[in-house]
Amino acid sequence: MERLESAEAEHAQMRELADDLDAQVADHTRRRDEAFAEIDADTEQTKAARDKLAAELPDDLLALYERLRASHSGVGAAELAHKRCGGCRLELNPSDLRDIGNAAADDVVRCEECGRILVRTGDA
Repeated sequence: MERLESAEAEHAQMRELADDLDAQVADHTRRRDEAFAEIDADTEQTKAARDKLAAELPDDLLALYERLRASHSGVGAAELAHKRCGGCRLELNPSDLRDIGNAAADDVVRCEECGRILVRTGDA
């Protein structure tokens, strides 16, 4: 009889633990689903903003960007900062930097190493 009571008490403890774990799983699942919904909403907003900007670009520039993006893991353009291409992270040589500095503001310049479009900033 004593063993039965001990087993029933242990079973009750295990059932309580299992119920607690089930509640934790349900809570984590709910929080995960909320996070996914937020990410999906952010993705849609970003895609809409990207589509709006892309519509303003010349077709040939957009085609070049899309081709580069497809061949470079989704990154077709990169910032030129501190003499480095933000895509391949290599430092550009002085003559390339001089040519880029002399290029018109609306000229499309590309990294000689990886071919990505370089976005020029103030600290290039």
